[in-house]
Amino acid sequence: MKWVRDLPAEELLSSLGITYQYKSHVSIDELRINDSKSNNARFGDPIDETHALTMAIAMTEGKSFPAIVCTPSYLILAGNNRVESCTIAGVKYVDMYVVDPNTTKDQQDEFCRRDNIRHGKLNTEEERIEHCVELHAKYPQRYTLKRLCDEFCGGSEKLYGKLTIAHEARVVFQLLTEERFDVANARLTRTSLAKLHQLKDNRRELRNAARVASKCRLTDTQVSELVAGTKAEPTEAKAVEFIGRYEKAHTKRAKTSKVATRLRHALTQVHNVLDNKGKPFVSLQAMGVDAEEAKLLDGKITSIIRMLQAVKKGEREVRKGKRK
Repeated sequence: MKWVRDLPAEELLSSLGITYQYKSHVSIDELRINDSKSNNARFGDPIDETHALTMAIAMTEGKSFPAIVCTPSYLILAGNNRVESCTIAGVKYVDMYVVDPNTTKDQQDEFCRRDNIRHGKLNTEEERIEHCVELHAKYPQRYTLKRLCDEFCGGSEKLYGKLTIAHEARVVFQLLTEERFDVANARLTRTSLAKLHQLKDNRRELRNAARVASKCRLTDTQVSELVAGTKAEPTEAKAVEFIGRYEKAHTKRAKTSKVATRLRHALTQVHNVLDNKGKPFVSLQAMGVDAEEAKLLDGKITSIIRMLQAVKKGEREVRKGKRK
């Protein structure tokens, strides 16, 4: 394999005011590999084993790879997967950019995040959004959501909307955490958290609204309704009273809808399995089920159809007033 200069990395380093030196033929044994994995800015596992193996094979075939980036103490800022691939392929030496000793931790962190979005292990849309939101949270003046969307999400209006929701949800999550509200176990979707963002300037209203949304398991639409009603009240006291009334009106519904919720989820799962992207399967075999499994499933399907038909027939009679 051959190491080559990474021109985009050089441009990124320079844009962040980071100076560097290029070093060739540095032993992998000198790198702080384990420390670098925990230092990595990527969300989730720092090493993608499948990606690393693919690159290792390419290395044995003589392909070229961009030099890694390290601190003067050889902490890896960019290239964890490439170094892992070297270990697999038996490559003993790397080329690297060594950043100036005066580079700040913030500069290093910003470089790591932007470089991880730029290349390396393929980032999912969700990972790109998380990186962008993290950059905006740390450097709001330099990295507006609009700039980040243009640079890393192709300027997509759809992704800009998702970035905004993710940012607002993050703000609300932090505010509620400061209020000692257990957001992690609150069953609030990211969209619901984002909708609560409108209440961020009044902690009491925010905390109460979040509690009701969680307790009553409100949908995103219901959270919008709750927030709108809260904002419409002229005073904090009136707003808190409204939240209390909303809670009372929806508590009974939350208690009595468990069976309906379970049934709806189960039917949705069945529908999704059979839907096949708008082209319903016509047989179990078409779904990839072998003959033995098909025999077992056939009886179960027949039983479920009969039960659903009985429920549907009974529901029709209830609606006609023949059964209570």
